[in-house]
This record gives sequence, structure tokens and C-alpha cells, in this order.
Amino acid sequence: MPGEQLVCILQAVKAADGKKKADPFIPKSLLKEVIHALQSLDVLTISIDGFNKAFVDDEVTFAKLRSFVCDGIPSDDFCIKKIFDKIESACWELCKETYTTFVDANHSEKLWNIANVLSNENTYPPRVDKEECEWLETKLAALVGSDGLSRKIAFPTSGLCFQEFSNALYYTYFGNMTKEEVDSSVDILYKWLVVEVLQSGWLFKRSKKQANWTTWSKRWCVLTPSEMIYYDKPTSTKAAKLMGEIEIQNDTKVQSSKEMRGITHEFKHRLKIIDFPSIECEIAAYSKQLKDAWKVSLENAINACNEKTTPVQKLLKQKAKKLQNADKELQKLFNNICVGKTLQGFEKEDDKRQGKDKTSEKMDDAEKSVEFLDEEAKKLKAVFLKIDTNGNGVLSRNEFYQYVGDLGLKMNEKEIDLVFDTIDKDGSGHLSFGEFEEFFAQNILGEKGTGESVASTRQAFMKADQDGSGTLSFKEFTEYMWNRKRTARISKLLGIFEKLGKPGDKEISFGVFHDFLAEQGTPAIESDIIDGESNENAFEKQLKCAVDATEAQELADCIQERWEAFTSFNRKGASGETVMTGSEAMVADFVPGEYSLIDLACFSDLPPLIPKHTAVKNVLWQTNNKKGKSGKIIFPKDFDGKIATDFATNELLRYYGCSFADSKQEKISLLYRHGIQDFTYENAYLSEYVKKSNGGAGIERHPFSHLDCPLDDDSGYFVMAKITDDNEFHVTAFKVPTRHTLYIPAGSIHSNDYLKGTWRTMLSDEAQIEHVHLTRRAEGETLENFTFVFV
Repeated sequence: MPGEQLVCILQAVKAADGKKKADPFIPKSLLKEVIHALQSLDVLTISIDGFNKAFVDDEVTFAKLRSFVCDGIPSDDFCIKKIFDKIESACWELCKETYTTFVDANHSEKLWNIANVLSNENTYPPRVDKEECEWLETKLAALVGSDGLSRKIAFPTSGLCFQEFSNALYYTYFGNMTKEEVDSSVDILYKWLVVEVLQSGWLFKRSKKQANWTTWSKRWCVLTPSEMIYYDKPTSTKAAKLMGEIEIQNDTKVQSSKEMRGITHEFKHRLKIIDFPSIECEIAAYSKQLKDAWKVSLENAINACNEKTTPVQKLLKQKAKKLQNADKELQKLFNNICVGKTLQGFEKEDDKRQGKDKTSEKMDDAEKSVEFLDEEAKKLKAVFLKIDTNGNGVLSRNEFYQYVGDLGLKMNEKEIDLVFDTIDKDGSGHLSFGEFEEFFAQNILGEKGTGESVASTRQAFMKADQDGSGTLSFKEFTEYMWNRKRTARISKLLGIFEKLGKPGDKEISFGVFHDFLAEQGTPAIESDIIDGESNENAFEKQLKCAVDATEAQELADCIQERWEAFTSFNRKGASGETVMTGSEAMVADFVPGEYSLIDLACFSDLPPLIPKHTAVKNVLWQTNNKKGKSGKIIFPKDFDGKIATDFATNELLRYYGCSFADSKQEKISLLYRHGIQDFTYENAYLSEYVKKSNGGAGIERHPFSHLDCPLDDDSGYFVMAKITDDNEFHVTAFKVPTRHTLYIPAGSIHSNDYLKGTWRTMLSDEAQIEHVHLTRRAEGETLENFTFVFV
């Protein structure tokens, strides 16, 4: 099952493979070498003779390996988790030199432990499946703040081995963070997934020694599935001193104790932990809520011991059923972990995942919510377009009057005007679809209130509006408020009134009045204000019924009818031959309102454009970890160096995760200090510097984003590349139009070697550039440098 710690043995076997080609079968001879190395551990009784008997044939499976190792664990040793930890630590020593992880040794091992927990044990070499990679990424994004990231990782369908897993995290996350942030993130994920902290925090503790109890001591306690460890200070403090531990066993019991009074403390919320004859201790929490949380967590740890599996392993096992369910259960298990920012981030992320419609339990929650809202929006727009009888995309007051009459509601003109003005937020005198949709969401679907409360506020407003002007003067406002609260000072009400309106306003609108009451948390409804159902409330109920009775397909029919002249468009030439036609259906329909330009560029119904590119297989990227030194990217012998060229457009750049900055309508975060500078590339730049002075042409990637904009017509070629899910190297040389600014996100593979003229460039000097020279296999094992040729 994913989460089995013994995956570490397979990692050690792969390390012993050296540079040999990966084979999907576990090599028996190398496994025997690793088992021989593990014989020195005092926690295992395994031998080579036992290995030969267990693995008679050449086929080695993980199930056989797990059975063999577990049989070597002494039957009286209840703490299997600790034994696994020692095995994993020994395997790390065997293979750590084979990895490059960009973090220090301590956190490299923790990252490796995390990968082992998530790896699929039925793969060799062990790989973290794509789903597990994406699942972990959501946790990491919640932890570091996804707003600060340039992009998400495109994980290959085949999953990632540990080195690839580490690289992916570095180029998209860790490379954009300080060392302290990286260390903290890895520590917290390690604590959550590997150590599996079920609960932590301050408790009072005492133990029974022979017939006597020790005095109560305040301890920082950390509970895992195998033990409760206690310290003199929180573990986040480097000076924390280990004071002892209680190992959780099959027969461990936890039970509530009566409250007692000590010399300096009153201990009300006590629990007794018992496992005769070795353990008898008591803990006391600060509140009943904390006591109950510790009791549940202790019971979870005992259950894990009895089931011989940890909570994380048990939940990851459910992946075949549904990963999302495991994610929710994990959140429940760890909702009491005192990890500050991490827990808050996870809760926000999980709350977002759980914000869902409950109309159908058969669909995935997130998909169901999106589908429900999409259908509701289509139905609402269909109703809106039916009301819009003249088809101009907005509702006039007369059209609104007519619709209210069609609903059969007996509302007078003043009541209808008040409803209209409630929806007309900008006071334009007509209703846009955006205003109509906001009103429906807030007052009928109840996103920010209920229809009843808004209707009652209208009734209160109409009662306060003594002259029927549709606005409230200071006199009308103060009389209404003073009648509600006789102790209010008139001077204070004057100050409130002046703050509510715009400078110089002598009247306030219903919208301002409603927002004021909502902010005060003051319900407008009073026994003498409204009795029974109001006409306004009836309008909202009728509108909800109208939307519910509408089919989403009716929107398409409304749009088709409105644009019939376009869909039946046909122009004939002088000879009578058709020379221009319109498509049978509209691509999109936009009613008046505010839109981003990118929203108006409708291509979502079309397949993505793919630039002309050259695809090369069996390309090997070798990084040089020495600062300032270039590595190598090794192409196969038969690659002639020719790459395809194309003209840069937003759609084509998107294939490489890039875009034009002037049309990417979203904010980005710069995680380093950047500068913008004009650089001029002379005609001899490639031949004299790149080839002769810099060791040859190359390609690069780095943790910071940058911009590149050509200022001259003859600007050369900007090369972009990526490694696909199938491990193919795709590369394109783009011709970039003058004064069009490229946005190159962090981690993008690119080259500036072939530029000409002046380019305005934004870059940073605060992160290392990973540059590799272009090389190609020649005779034997030798390599030769080459330069891209554009075709």
C-alpha cells in the first residue's frame, strides 16, 4: 500500500544500481546486498540464509519483501514504527550520496521520508503517483501561500521518482523561498506525514512510581501513533529538552478521572493512561474541550497499534476508493495539531474544497458545486433575457414593472420601485445582468443574507420614508433610529448620517440604509413593522420559482432567437454564389457590463494551439551543482540540431507556460528583487561570446521570473523548451514582435543565446541560474558541443 515505510529498501536497491538503466523488476542480487547491510541493525533478526529460503525463485515482489522483513521483527517488540524508522535511517545512509536535493542533509532526509510515505511500493524504482504528488502540492501551496507562486507543477502521469520529485518541488516552490521557509515547510510536512503528530500542546503530567505518585509537572506533550513524548518546552524551541516518553501498546487504556485540587492548581480535566504493570500516569488539560481532544487522539493511537498500521498509512490506502475522502479524514485526525500557519493553511484549503452544493451525493463535491452553479447561472440568465423584451441586454423600469405584473403580484408602484432600486446598485436607472445576478445570489440563494431579512428592511425603509421620496432625509433617519433606541444622542445620529452618505449628500438611499443595518448586526424587522409575508418577499420567492422552473437549455434558445440575423447570415456575390456565412450557433453572448478583455476573447470551445516544435527523445539533463558552473544537456547522436521556428502569439506561448505580459491580466508576485535593463546583442554575440568565451551554446532555467521585450525589428530568436510527461524534449525558436513583452515564469526552460538588437529585460541577481551547455553524443563516450539551427 502507498505509505509503507519499507519502500526505503527499494530506494537503497536502486542506489546500488548505479547508472544502470531502470528495470521494472527488483534485482534479487542487489536486494541481497542491501539485506546484508541491514543485518547489523540490532532490531532485526534476518540473515542471508533466511533470504535465500524466502526468495527461492528470481521474482522479487514487495509483498514478499515486506513479509520477510516483518518476520524478522521480534514478536515481543510492540513498537514496529520505531523499527521501521531505524531501517529507513540505515537505508538513507546507503543511498543519500546518489541524490541532489538543493536542501541541507537533514531536510533532504526528511523530504526522502515524505516521498517514501507517498510512494507506490509496486513500482521499481519507487515512484510517487501523480495523484499523490498533486495531493501533497495542495498542502504545500496552502502552507506557503499559493498567491506567491508563478505556476503549479505539471506532474507526469507516470509519477516521479525521488530525484524528480525533489527537482519538481525545488523549481516551482523551494527555489522561490528562503532557506528558513524551506526548512520550516519540510519540517511541518514531515511532522504531519511521517512522524504523524496526532496532538500536541501543554499538559500537566504525573506518574506513579511503585506505590507513590510524582508531583504534577507542566510538560509540552507530543502524541504520535506509537508514543507520547514530553518536553520541558515546545518542540518549536531549539532548547526543548526531552523529559521522557510513554509507548503506546495494544493493551494501553485511557480513561477519565475525577477532578482533584493540588497545592497550587485545581485539576478538573484529567485522563489516566494505564498499561499495567509498566505504565500508570495521569495528564490534566486546561479545559474539557482539550481533554476530550486528547482522549480521542489517544484512542486513535491505541487503535493504530492494534491494527498494526498508522493513520496516514491507513488513509492513503483508501486512494483507490477516493483520495478526497482520505484528505477530509486526515484533516479530522490532525485538526488539533499545534502547527500554527500550516494548520490554518490546510483548514483554509480544505474549507475551500468542502464549499459545495449538497443536492446530489453521487458526484464529487467540487465538480457538483461547479456544475450546480453553472446550471443555476444559465437558468437565471434565461429568465433575465425573457424579461428583457427589447433585447438590449439591460432591464428598464418598464420591463421590470411588466415582469412583476406577469408574476401576478399585487405590488403598488412604490413597492416595485423600491425593489428595482434595491437591485440597481449603481443607480443607473436600468438593471444589468451583473446586478440581477448579485441580487439573486445574496437575497434568494442566501449567500449574504436571506430574502426575508431584505424584505423586512425594505418595509422598515418605507416606514421611515415619510414623504415617499425613495430616500431618507436626516430628519426621517433620526426619527426612525430614535424610535428604535430612545437613549441615542441626536448628535451621534448626525455623525452616523454624515458618514453614511457621500460628502454633501442630504439624503441616503435604501442600499446605504440596508448596508448600515447589516454592518450593525441590527435586524430591521420588528413586530410593529411587518406582519405576515410582504409583497417584496413574495417577489423574491416568485423569482426563485421562475428560475427553478426554467431549463438551462432555454438560455441557448433565448440567445439563438436574439441573434437570429447573425446565425442565418448569408451573403452572395454578384454571380449569386454564397461568399460569406454565419455559424449556425452563437459562440457567446455578452450583456452590458464590465469584462476583462481576456474574457471576451472566446476560444474555450476550440482545441489548444500547439506551436511548431521539434521533439527529441532520450535527452539527458545533467546539472552542475557548483555555483557559477554550467552543466550539460546531452542529445542523442542522431540529432542534427535543427529546431522549428514559429511566430510568437499568446496561444502558442502558453504551450511552454509563458505569455505576453501586456495581455496576461493577472497579478504575479516577485519573490526576489528584480531590475529592468536594456541589453544590446551585437551580431557577433553568438559567434564570439557564446561559442568561444562561454563554452558553447546552452539553455537555462532559474527560480526567478523575468520579462524580455525586443525593441528592434531584427531581434533574433527566443528559444523555449519543456520536458513533456513522456520525457520528450520539445523546443521552439520564437520570433517575437517588436514591443511585445514576454513573461517567462520561474522554472521555464529558455535561451537568450540567439537574440539580436536591443532587448528590455527584467531579471534578478538573487537566485542561481541553472545553465547547461548543448552537447551531443559523438564517437564512443565522447560529447561534442553544438548550436541550434533554425528551420
